[in-house]
Order: sequence, then C-alpha cells, then structure tokens
Amino acid sequence: MIKSNIQKLDNIALKNALFMKAIQLSKKNSLIESALEKELQPEIYNKIKVVSYNHKILKIHVLSAPTQMYFNFLKSSLVSKLRETLDPHLINIESKVSPLLFEKTQIHQANNYKKLNKNSNGLESIQYLLSNDNLSPKMKKSLQKISKQLVKL
Repeated sequence: MIKSNIQKLDNIALKNALFMKAIQLSKKNSLIESALEKELQPEIYNKIKVVSYNHKILKIHVLSAPTQMYFNFLKSSLVSKLRETLDPHLINIESKVSPLLFEKTQIHQANNYKKLNKNSNGLESIQYLLSNDNLSPKMKKSLQKISKQLVKL
C-alpha cells in the first residue's frame, strides 16, 4: 500500500513537472513570436513559422525559397536584436523551406489560379489581377497598359 502511494505521488510529481515544462515552453514560444513580429515586416513574418529553439539555435521554416533568401539577408541583424531582447546566448537562426506548414496559403493561391484560368478572356484575367490590393504600382500600371491594348483589339 505504501509502495502504491509512493508510485501515485511520483506520477503526480512527473505530471506536474511536465505541465510546468509545457508552460515554460509556451511562454518562451510566445516571447519568440512577439519578438519576431516586432522585428520583421508583416509580409515576411506571415511567411515564417518558429519550429524549435534548442541548444541556443532558433529554427524557422519559411514558405518559399525567395522568402528564405530575403530572410537570410535579415538574419544577422535579427540575431543581434534577439540577443538583446530575448536571449543573450542565442547563437544562430536556421531556416528551412517547408511549404507544407503553410497549406492554407497554398490552397488560397491555387484557388486564385483556378479562378484566373477559368476566365477565357484575357481582359477578364487582367481585371481580376488588378482587383488584388497587394500589387505594386508598377505592376498595376503595366497591367492597365495591357488591358488598354486588349480593349483596342
């Protein structure tokens, strides 16, 4: 009976320790997320996900190779800023392209592509593209020129 009570106490202590570790990891993850959100532009921050923070190395997965290249340019300044705010012992940030973590974005892009392909008229396709708010002014101007040419045909 005493042995079973000791085992029960050991199980409770183990569960409590695991629960406390989970809380600590959750707090650390939220600190990392908020620090990255503060330091990165929204268009880059939305294309990255923190995977782990082990042995003073922060591991991040990114949506695409161009995003990873851009992130690599920002990495050295980001490491120094994170050392100041998060952990002075941070060694490096490793990034890996992993689009499967961003399935919703990919599905959204695929649906937009399908909508674009359903339009047989080039003018309708250009108008659909122009309805996107994220286009640069240069791209909008080019698409407007093309649409004017298509109207003439």
